[in-house]
Amino acid sequence: MNRSVSISCIALILLIGFASAFGVSAPYWEDNPLSIERGTTKIVEINLQNMVGNEDVKVKAELVEGSDIASLSNDVYDVRAQTSNVMVPLKINIPDDAKVGDVKKVKIDFRTISPNNEGMISMGTGMSVAFDVNITEKQKSASNYVTPVAIVLVIIVLAVALIILAKRKR
Repeated sequence: MNRSVSISCIALILLIGFASAFGVSAPYWEDNPLSIERGTTKIVEINLQNMVGNEDVKVKAELVEGSDIASLSNDVYDVRAQTSNVMVPLKINIPDDAKVGDVKKVKIDFRTISPNNEGMISMGTGMSVAFDVNITEKQKSASNYVTPVAIVLVIIVLAVALIILAKRKR
């Protein structure tokens, strides 16, 4: 009994030196979905952090769900020690013919990878980011109405000016 407790304590002490403070934060999560209009493309930036320790880490990103609407430009990122500003751009592209009201799930797995393949055992940290994408109807913006209204106003002003000129010449 004492031997197993001693071995466990020694293993715990040895593993403390391998602790990694790699972290991931995203602007969207399970209870905070992304709502996006069909026919729209948006870049969502996911933040990688490595605030504890003095070791740089390499992080591999893998798109697990949502590859029909989402894509990553890179799959490996260098996250330097004591940094919290490594951005992973995730491109979300909703086609014009997407069904309004559909909900798509996007999930990305992040895991640290060994900088070299030496040794038999490699310990790493893994985290996931997952969120829903709600597809909404494309909203008509006010700028869509500005040009036709301006044209109508110019025509009315010209018509009134022509009428006034015609009455003065009589």
